[in-house]
Amino acid sequence: TFTSQSQRQLQLDNCRASLDVAGEVGARVMVWHAGGVRSDDPQKIRDALAQERECLAEVAPHAAGCGVVIAVENVFGLEGVWLASPAELAAQIEAVNHPNVRATIDASHGAINAAARGYDLMES
Repeated sequence: TFTSQSQRQLQLDNCRASLDVAGEVGARVMVWHAGGVRSDDPQKIRDALAQERECLAEVAPHAAGCGVVIAVENVFGLEGVWLASPAELAAQIEAVNHPNVRATIDASHGAINAAARGYDLMES
């Protein structure tokens, strides 16, 4: 989660600039690493997921204008950091519901996260 509105805006501006560059060089896909939460509090996790959806929805039209798809990648993290499973990432993408926001699944990241969180990767 962002600690301030200025931090959020800086990250969105960086994302738009990266999309501009991707479009200029002819890249059709830009990877966005899904965010994590340093908490296991369900409300904090829901808030962070909502914030991520809002940010993706905000930059999606810019991505479309650049001819670029944002591919949100599942990641793995450090102890004490909650990260989305592939199924939770799919729900995020579905909720954003924009053709320029899709997922890219890193199987090794998924396996590491599944082991850390205790879920079955193949059922996720």
